[in-house]
Amino acid sequence: MAILIIGMGTVSVVSHIKSKHALTKVIVDEIENVAQTTVLSMSSWINGRMLDVNNWSKQGVYQKALINSFLGVTARSFANEQLNRIKTDYGYYKDILLADNSGDIVAASNPDLAGKLNVSDRVYFQKAMAGHTFVTKHVLTSKLDGKLVVMISAPVMDGNVVAGVLFAVFEVNSLIGEFIDSIRIGKSGYAFMFLEKGFIVCNNENLSLCGKNIKEFNFGEKMIGVQKGTLDINFDGITMTTSLRKLDKMNWTIVVCAVNDEVFH
Repeated sequence: MAILIIGMGTVSVVSHIKSKHALTKVIVDEIENVAQTTVLSMSSWINGRMLDVNNWSKQGVYQKALINSFLGVTARSFANEQLNRIKTDYGYYKDILLADNSGDIVAASNPDLAGKLNVSDRVYFQKAMAGHTFVTKHVLTSKLDGKLVVMISAPVMDGNVVAGVLFAVFEVNSLIGEFIDSIRIGKSGYAFMFLEKGFIVCNNENLSLCGKNIKEFNFGEKMIGVQKGTLDINFDGITMTTSLRKLDKMNWTIVVCAVNDEVFH
């Protein structure tokens, strides 16, 4: 009888271990799928916005608005109206602006910005002046309000010459709101994103890591170096399994977290 009881106990332990391994695989598969899907969706969205700006830059009203004449001044008024209409219709652009070849803003979705900004020192302007449609890999700080923004720029051509640059601005937090904030894994699992140098971007005020640098945490250095993979971490006394995926186009990292206690209990 004792041998039978011991044998049954062994089977129970083995079954528990197998069950735990199976659950671990299920949750890892889930968070990896969520992370991968999120990265693909964000990449597709950014490509779509690059296509938007590239197509808009070919419209005649912006070419005319860059002419230094009465015709150009008149065209700038129409350009302001059109840019404002695009911003309103699309909903996710913070601003859309037109700069001449010196970097001076000549038209914008917010007309008050015209004549008040020069962006000639910005990489996105320089890249577009070199003939490229460009998205900033490095998040910038807005000259207007200090918010974290990304720029997409495209050249406005006059024949074979780059006459100016059309560029669109969107806030990083709006992108987070669109793709990251709604992610829930189980009851308490969540997702966040950190930038190239480790700054954590999220809109969830209940997460104590928001606005900090990932390097401040004991698992941060490991996460910084991960291109794709899973990592077990302990944060605020909670053990979690995380899946990381790098959004290569922007050099950002998406982290999807599952709380282990919710999986194994």
